[in-house]
Amino acid sequence: MAELSQEKSVQSASPAAFLPHSPLKARFIFNPYSGSNRRNPWLRDRAAAFIRERGLDATVVDTARPGHATELAAQAVADGCGLVVAIGG
Repeated sequence: MAELSQEKSVQSASPAAFLPHSPLKARFIFNPYSGSNRRNPWLRDRAAAFIRERGLDATVVDTARPGHATELAAQAVADGCGLVVAIGG
């Protein structure tokens, strides 16, 4: 019976329970030249507000040229980011 209750507690635990105690570091890569972002430039500000409102250890960076997102993603990983989010492109 103890095995069953232990198993149930693991199944009902939230995913955050299994994350390291330190917050997840993230990088949001915004492509201002993509069609949807060009039409909706406010998305960058919304991403920054999302980060700020939740107190996340994250930043938003912009791409400047073709292929730049790949460089920014590689740099994010080198900087210790466990999550890289592409916004457009």
